[in-house]
Amino acid sequence: MTQEKIPLDEPEKLIRHIERVAGKAKRSKLQVSTLNNVDYSLGCIAHFLSCTKPQALLFSVILALNFKNRTVGINDLADFMNCNPLTVARYIQDIEILESKRLIHRERDGRKKRAMLHDINFFITREVLDSIYKEDKSCMKNMDGLTMADLLIEVDELMDDRENGRLSYEEMQEDIAMILDQCSHLEFVKRLKGQSLPDDEQALILHLCFETMNGNAEVDLENACDKVFGEHNLKFFVKRGLVKGKFRIMKNNLVKLEDGYFRTDRNILLTDKGLETFFAEDMDVIVRKEENISNLTRPDTIPDKKLFFNDSENKELEFLTGTLKDTNFHRVRERLKKSSMMTGFTVLFYGVPGTGKTESVYQLARSTGRGILRVNISETKDMWYGESEKRVKEIFDSYRKICRKSEQIPILLFNEADGILGKRRELSHSGVAQTENAIQNILLQEMEEFEGILIATTNLTVNLDKAFERRFLYKIKFNNPGFEAKVKIWKSKIPRLHVDRAKMLAQEYNLTGGQIENVARKFTTEEIMTGNRPGLDRIREFCKEEKLDRGEKRRIGY
Repeated sequence: MTQEKIPLDEPEKLIRHIERVAGKAKRSKLQVSTLNNVDYSLGCIAHFLSCTKPQALLFSVILALNFKNRTVGINDLADFMNCNPLTVARYIQDIEILESKRLIHRERDGRKKRAMLHDINFFITREVLDSIYKEDKSCMKNMDGLTMADLLIEVDELMDDRENGRLSYEEMQEDIAMILDQCSHLEFVKRLKGQSLPDDEQALILHLCFETMNGNAEVDLENACDKVFGEHNLKFFVKRGLVKGKFRIMKNNLVKLEDGYFRTDRNILLTDKGLETFFAEDMDVIVRKEENISNLTRPDTIPDKKLFFNDSENKELEFLTGTLKDTNFHRVRERLKKSSMMTGFTVLFYGVPGTGKTESVYQLARSTGRGILRVNISETKDMWYGESEKRVKEIFDSYRKICRKSEQIPILLFNEADGILGKRRELSHSGVAQTENAIQNILLQEMEEFEGILIATTNLTVNLDKAFERRFLYKIKFNNPGFEAKVKIWKSKIPRLHVDRAKMLAQEYNLTGGQIENVARKFTTEEIMTGNRPGLDRIREFCKEEKLDRGEKRRIGY
C-alpha cells in the first residue's frame, strides 16, 4: 500500500505527522507491515527529534495517549496497539533513550526504591509539546548547550526532588549519571570524572559546587547530608567517612571540615585545591579574589612618616621592628619551632587615643616590608546573631590564605579592638552580650595556635581581659608624649615654629601627638584661607579647643 505524503508547506506539518503515526499505530499490534505505511512521517519525526524511527513511533503514541491520561505506562501502550505488554517491553531501551533525551519524562515516586513494571509511567512536558507545535528545537532543553552553571542547577533540582520524596536516592543517582554522560563535553564534567569518585562522594561534590557557585562557601554538614542523602543509614555512613577522613575526597584534599560555632556543628567546604580542580578558569568568577576580601595594604604604598615617642616606647618599638625584619624573623621562628614553642607573634599596642598606636603599625610594616590586613572589629558586629562570629572566622581564614601566597608574612591588624578585648560579660539573654562573648571565644581560640603576626590596638588601659593578656606576647603601652617628644612633634608638624615657642607650647599643654597634628592642620588651613600666618596666641586658642575640659588649668613656664 502506498502511503500518502503530506506537503512540506502544510501548516503544523510535524503535529500532523505525529497524528498520522499514532492513528496507524492504533491496533497495529506493532506489526512492521502496518508501520511501513507511515515510513515517511516517521522519518520526519525522527529527523526533528534526532532519534530512530521506532523511537519516533513510541513518542507519537505516548504523546497521543498523554492528552487522555495523566501518565502513560507499558500496559497503556499495549492496550492502544492491541498487543501483548511483552511486545512493548522489547522497546523499553528505546523508551529509556527518549527519556535520556528529555523528550519524555518518567513519573517518580520517591517512596518506592525500586518501581515495579506496572509502576513505570511516562509523560511529555509542555515545553516539548510547544517545540512540536512551533517546530522549534530551542524550546526544548538541549544538554549539548548546557553550561557548568546549568548542569549544577539541574542536579540541584534532582536533589530537591529526592529531598521532597519525588525521587528515591537510587533514581536521583541514575539521573545524575545520565546528565553527566550527556554533558561529557563540559570541562567541568571531565575534571569531575577524572577524580573517579564513588557516586555518593560525587553527589556531595556536586552539591558543594552548586552552593559555592551561589556564594555559600561553607555548608552545614548536617544540612548537606540531608539534602543529598536523606536516609539515616547512608547519611551516617557518609558523615563517618568524612569525619574519619576515609573518603577519597578527603584523602585527595578536595574538601575539608571545619568546626562551627556550637560544639556539635561542622561545616564542609571545598579546599583551595578543590576550588581550583572543579572551577579552574572560572575561579575568578566563583571565588572572590583575596585582594578584595582582605584590603591588603602593600608596604610600598605606605607613606613615610616620622614619629616621636618617649624613650621607653622607642626602645620597645625598635626591638619589635628589628625582630620582624625578615631575616631575624625566620631565625627566631625556627628556634621557637625546634623548642616546640608557638611561632606566632601577637602584639598589643594600648594607650590613650592620639598617641600613635595605629600609625606605628603602618611604619613598622613599611620598614619591615610587610603588608597589612587591617580589620576594624566594630565593623564585624552584625545585627543578625551568628553573622559576626562568621565574619571574624572568615578574617582568619583569609589571612591564612594570604600568608600561604605571600613571600613575607603580612601583619594582621585589629584596629580599635576595645569592644572585644575588654572583660567578658556575664551570661545573659542579651543578644549583644552573647555575640560579643562568641567573638571573644573565637579570637581566643584563633590566637591560641596563631602562626602569623597579629597586632591589636586599643584604648583600654585597665579593663583588658586576662585571657587576652596571656595570649599577647608583647604588650607595648603608648603614653602621652613627654616634654622632649612634644617639642619634636611641634617642630615636625609646624617646621617654621621657633624652638622656644615649641618648648613653651609643650610645657603649657599636655596634648597627644594626634592632638598636636590637629592644631597644625588648623594652623595650615587658616594660613591658606586668610593669607596670614597664625601667631602664638592663635595657636594657643587651637590648643584649648582640643581639650574637651575648657576649665583645664595651664601650666605657665618651664
